[in-house]
Amino acid sequence: MSKQKSFGDKVTNFIFGEPIPVLGEDDLQSIRKLHEKLDSLSKQLDGTGLQVQAPSTAPPPAANLTEQVRKLAKTQFKANTLQESQLAQQQETLAGLQKSVDRQEKVIAELSQQREQAVATAQLEL
Repeated sequence: MSKQKSFGDKVTNFIFGEPIPVLGEDDLQSIRKLHEKLDSLSKQLDGTGLQVQAPSTAPPPAANLTEQVRKLAKTQFKANTLQESQLAQQQETLAGLQKSVDRQEKVIAELSQQREQAVATAQLEL
C-alpha cells in the first residue's frame, strides 16, 4: 500500500528533479493559492529592485503545470531569501544604532562630569 504524498512533498520532489505524480483537484487548489500568494508577494517586492513576474490569474494548462510549479517554487525561494536578507540588514542596522546611542550616552556622561568638575574648580577659585 503506497503512502499518499502531500502537495508540499510533491512540489519538493519536483523541485529536486524527481517525477511528480498526477495532481488531483486539491493540488490544483493549492497551486491557485500559491498563485495568489505570489501575486501579493510580487506587489510587495515592486519597490525592492527584484523583478518578479506575476503569474497569470488563470491556471496554466496541464502540460505546463509542472514547469509552472518549478518556476513558482523558485520565485518563492527568491522572495524568502530577499525577506531574510532584509531582516538581517535591519538587525545589523539596529545593532549599529544601539552602539551609537551607547557612545552618545557615554559622551554625555563624560561632559556632564567635566562640567561638574569645572563648576567645582571655579567655586574653589572664588
